[in-house]
Amino acid sequence: MVKENLSETENFKKSKLNSLFLQGVFFSFSSAILSYVLSSYIEEYIGSNYVSIIYLIPNIIAIFLIFHFGKIIKKIGIYTAYLLDIVLLFFSLFLEVFSDHNIFYIVFLLIVYQTTMALSWIFIDYYIEKYSSDSSTGNTKGIQRTTINLTFLFGPLLAGFLVSHFGYSPVFFLSSIMIIPPLIFIVKGFKNIKIVREENTKINLRKIHRNKAVWKISIMNFLLNFFYCWMTIFTPLYMNKVLNLTWDKIGIIMSIVLIPFIIFQYPAGKVADKYLGEKELLMISTLILGVSTIALFFVKNVFWFTLILFLTRIGASILEIIREVYLYKNLDASNIDLISFYKLVSPLSWVIGPVLSSILLNIFDMKYLFLILGIIILVVGIPVLWNLKDTKINFKSKIINF
Repeated sequence: MVKENLSETENFKKSKLNSLFLQGVFFSFSSAILSYVLSSYIEEYIGSNYVSIIYLIPNIIAIFLIFHFGKIIKKIGIYTAYLLDIVLLFFSLFLEVFSDHNIFYIVFLLIVYQTTMALSWIFIDYYIEKYSSDSSTGNTKGIQRTTINLTFLFGPLLAGFLVSHFGYSPVFFLSSIMIIPPLIFIVKGFKNIKIVREENTKINLRKIHRNKAVWKISIMNFLLNFFYCWMTIFTPLYMNKVLNLTWDKIGIIMSIVLIPFIIFQYPAGKVADKYLGEKELLMISTLILGVSTIALFFVKNVFWFTLILFLTRIGASILEIIREVYLYKNLDASNIDLISFYKLVSPLSWVIGPVLSSILLNIFDMKYLFLILGIIILVVGIPVLWNLKDTKINFKSKIINF
């Protein structure tokens, strides 16, 4: 009887995890369709020098909400908060189709979209923590990351085709449609499920700074998201305005350069566990990321630009998965305050990134952003990782099980 109950519990957890993975796939595909054309859409209305400002406000809002995430969940419940987030996300995308070139209407909806999309991933992570066991957290994260990466492989390709032939409206419409399945999943399967976290919900910066492992890996998380911020906003603009590529070609290139996220992350997790450890892979990936980003500054040929972009994504893909391996080896689900801080640095990078880029673009041409970005990654990242301690526990791979 006990075994039957355990089996039922495990099946219940698996069904919920499968639902969450599917929700993540739809969210990711919705985001992937828009990610590399959004900056150009905004640029049509306010000019390239101020595009990054539209990314600033929603991430300030997201930071505030993440800081108070524990209080919000306790007050209205995670189901209500998640449901509200999804509904707002859907309408922010769907109504953009009917914006009729009204700049205030467009900007408002984009702020709502970016805020709610950022929060949706936090809700999914909270639910995944509830249904995944500590012994399989890494494997769970690995599967989630792989499905996300697959959608980002095809999203830019589809978006490039749609924008080139039909304009931006079909992109927003398709992106909004992708939000409907998660809405159905959450209403049908999660309405009566509660997540109560009484302890460690407040972010204590002194405590975080004392935890060197979390502090350092959070800095690396910030650098990686800072890289994503600038590359997402400015690479498509640079390819379109400077390299004179059409959007269908840009879509093809962006899909090609995202392939490393599919082929490198699982092997990197296995190597980190069995051979090199996290520190070595973090150092190698940071060097690849920084040097290849700097190299973009010196290239004008489309072929070489694409090849070097591919190299940047090799570095980013390895850094992306190893940072999470390292984090979850040092923490468990009870450290909500530390995990929340780690998540907080992502929108923080999307606040600092747009502000800094707006200042720099008034001084330098756009191509200098690649040079400056690569230097920042190397100058900050390598010293942070220099004294990083690998995990010393006997740890069977959480990322891949053969």
